[in-house]
Amino acid sequence: MELSIEDCIPGRIFVGGIDQQTTESELQQMFEVCGPVAIVNIINQGTWNSYAFVTFKHRETAQALLSERFEFYVRGRLLRISPAFFRNKPRPTFQ
Repeated sequence: MELSIEDCIPGRIFVGGIDQQTTESELQQMFEVCGPVAIVNIINQGTWNSYAFVTFKHRETAQALLSERFEFYVRGRLLRISPAFFRNKPRPTFQ
């Protein structure tokens, strides 16, 4: 499946691999080095591995972050950063 702009939520990224002690404020401070952040939403599923969605004020910030493949670490853990997809769209498989 080929990824198209219609499949992604503009200005939003998925952040996987965060631990339960990570706060929305910490993520906001970390990602603001790339540009202004509008919203950070951590989803904690009661496991050691939570995830978050970060929405930037400018969609270009998210696009640049994804294309440059920056690496971010929190408490020694490498975060998995990828585009955020609309829920009702099928997700592509990455190889």
